[in-house]
Amino acid sequence: MSNFRAADRDSARTDAQAKERLLRVLDRSLSTVCTGPIWLVSPVPGSSDEHSAITNPPAIHVKAGNSSLFLRSTLRFTYVDDERFRGERKVSTCHYAHTVGESEFLKPQLYSWEWASSEPRYPHLHIRRSDPAFHGLGKLHIPTGRVFYEDVLRFLIAEHGVEVARADWQDVLDESFRRVSTFASWGGGHHERPRSEDA
Repeated sequence: MSNFRAADRDSARTDAQAKERLLRVLDRSLSTVCTGPIWLVSPVPGSSDEHSAITNPPAIHVKAGNSSLFLRSTLRFTYVDDERFRGERKVSTCHYAHTVGESEFLKPQLYSWEWASSEPRYPHLHIRRSDPAFHGLGKLHIPTGRVFYEDVLRFLIAEHGVEVARADWQDVLDESFRRVSTFASWGGGHHERPRSEDA
């Protein structure tokens, strides 16, 4: 946990507190590209312990210059004991999907970053899924390593020119990424932008 800072610690003694901590970070990250939409959590039908978090509305409209993109994100998770902090709870991700498309129905689908613990496949990316002009490219599972929500938002801003909704978007994404990746049980990393003293 080399990126750990004391300020990153929001104690969660209950599942409800762990959920609120997760939603605070996700909603703050989402606020970098839009105002209003939020993340909602509900139990997964047919499962006794899995919960699903999804953006609301499911496909969020973001502006990229004169064009539009739509982002739908979902997470599935369980509540588990946090072995690093006695008596505390945390969420443990067991599935994610972050999908970007050109309409609210996500068609054509440009990208979809996916991973599920129940599948034998590694974290991967689909490009141009269901786009007949790309002749099966969308069926490929391109390896990525773990992709965090903040990675997707930063990609959309930097590479697609998605308009930001707040001037401090870089700091917000840096902070959220640091919090999530530092306490992740797998696939953590360090994506903060270099500071002037690091150059």
